[in-house]
Amino acid sequence: MLLHRSGTLYEDMYWLDFETGEIIAKELDSMDEEQMLYSESISRAIEGKNNVIAIHTHPCSMPPSIADFNSAKEHNYILGVVLCHDGKIFCYKSDEIISKVMYNLYVADYYIQLHDEYLAQFAALKELEETYSIEFWEVQ
Repeated sequence: MLLHRSGTLYEDMYWLDFETGEIIAKELDSMDEEQMLYSESISRAIEGKNNVIAIHTHPCSMPPSIADFNSAKEHNYILGVVLCHDGKIFCYKSDEIISKVMYNLYVADYYIQLHDEYLAQFAALKELEETYSIEFWEVQ
């Protein structure tokens, strides 16, 4: 996945069955920069399943986005995984939807303090994790 999209802003994504490890669906040809839009066939493949692990790339090597957390909740993923192009790996879970506007306000506030987008997003997620039913961690 990382080699396929190296040097681009495009993401690849796989959806796996947690129990069998089988690939349920994959998207390797998305032409939407820094996002993954679910096609009808992807939506059908994962609909109604409650044992899905979603794995996707982040070309800019940022932590999971609020869209990632919200997608995990909306699609009932048991786990999401982000593979960053700089080698970082994040896992995440969500049991509730969080407003993108609120998330952006948290990030903006931390950006003013930290002057770094990665650190601002990470700090915002850590603060939201204390109040909302989301969880994320970097795999070491």
